[in-house]
Amino acid sequence: MINSHLLYQLSYRGMRRMLLIKKKKSSIL
Repeated sequence: MINSHLLYQLSYRGMRRMLLIKKKKSSIL
């Protein structure tokens, strides 16, 4: 059984990482 809390943390980190990358790209542009 997959731990929902762990899955939530992983997805949250992934979203934060994507947002940071988008901010960096927007700042460069």
